[in-house]
Amino acid sequence: MTTTSERPVTAIGISESAYGVRQPILLPEDWELTDERFEEICQLNPLSQFERTEDGRLHQLNASREPVPRFEALINAYIAMWALSHGGSARGNGQYDFGDGRAMIPDSSWVTQDVLDRRTDRTARFTEAPALVVEVVSMHDDIGQQQAKMVEWIARGSSLGWLIDPWHETVYVYRASVPSAASEQLDRPEELSGEDICPGLVVPMQPLWDIEA
Repeated sequence: MTTTSERPVTAIGISESAYGVRQPILLPEDWELTDERFEEICQLNPLSQFERTEDGRLHQLNASREPVPRFEALINAYIAMWALSHGGSARGNGQYDFGDGRAMIPDSSWVTQDVLDRRTDRTARFTEAPALVVEVVSMHDDIGQQQAKMVEWIARGSSLGWLIDPWHETVYVYRASVPSAASEQLDRPEELSGEDICPGLVVPMQPLWDIEA
């Protein structure tokens, strides 16, 4: 049975063995992580993914372990199939560069058709936050950091966010319409709804919860 409760993200601090803490990569103090250098690092390491903070710190995203890749693949598939008939673009692990030094990569996302129509260069990175953003907690992720990242997605313009914790079969739902970036906690939900942001999008969760690590 699905249960819900409202709780501020900033009040949640879980330190269990399933989670680690992601640390920034140390760079020389006199070495500025410019746009050009960040792009070069990404190109030199095509099998890795990096995010950049506004103050110039570099984070390498943790390599996912089972069952996270299958979670991501199935959720991406549901969103992509929905987007075929509703427009916009489903993006798995697509980078968003906000122009203020911050670059973020969600596990899955969907951008509206309006965002696509405003892009004059199809090869350029997206600079507007996706309407729907999805993050899946891996074994090496820190849940508090992931929750803070979801709050940032909403602050930067995302309307709906799902933070999925497969290790505890929990989903935190974030909405731009909810003040103070409070999340709704769903315990082993049977499905997730795109609500009024992605009308008609329904992601069955039972097959995902049944995936074994």
